[in-house]
Amino acid sequence: MMDRPLPEQNAKIADYAALVGQYELRAPLPLILSAIGEKHKKYELR
Repeated sequence: MMDRPLPEQNAKIADYAALVGQYELRAPLPLILSAIGEKHKKYELR
């Protein structure tokens, strides 16, 4: 499902992308992904 790396090792995908993965939906991932990490940090990866 996820073809993009997460910025932290223990991060978990969240929001719409998590639903797509959990239910194996055949829908495109959003351009901006949300993830939950251990500490509050903001990443902008391209």
